[in-house]
Amino acid sequence: MSFKDQNIDNLNSNSGVSFNKEIEDWAIIVIKNWHEKIIALNINYTHSLYNSFFHHVNTNANGDPIKIEFAFNYYGKFVDMGVGREISKGNSGNLGFTPNRKAKKWYSKEFYRQVMKLKELLAERYAKMANDVIIVNLSSVDEHGNNYNSKTKSGNSKSNTNPTARAYDKVHGN
Repeated sequence: MSFKDQNIDNLNSNSGVSFNKEIEDWAIIVIKNWHEKIIALNINYTHSLYNSFFHHVNTNANGDPIKIEFAFNYYGKFVDMGVGREISKGNSGNLGFTPNRKAKKWYSKEFYRQVMKLKELLAERYAKMANDVIIVNLSSVDEHGNNYNSKTKSGNSKSNTNPTARAYDKVHGN
């Protein structure tokens, strides 16, 4: 399969693949898309920008991804904006010529597009997780809000360990 057929839409949060793997795959897709843009826009003069890409997914103590970092040669941003070359540092602003360059949008538009795809992936993932938490917490409460496990065999109440059920009990004076 060519990479053009791959994108973040192909990552399915229900596929059993770990969430960290999905985030890692997303970062790899972003870099591959940048590579394609660089080649398509003929930015690959010395291959130094193309070869400079790096990504790292930082995780918290639980192993959940909290930050995704990308690194590449800084001049790549100037190519994206259409600024930089032909201008010496400390010039007066009167160049005596009009620079002959145009922005080659390899970075900003593609990155924005992929971040929006990541947003969709995260929204789907966290909505599913929230749904699962609600189902687990409500599974110990009957249709009247009574906790299935709130009474012992002797009829005495015991402390409820379900936080949702405890909140319900508190609101309803139980």
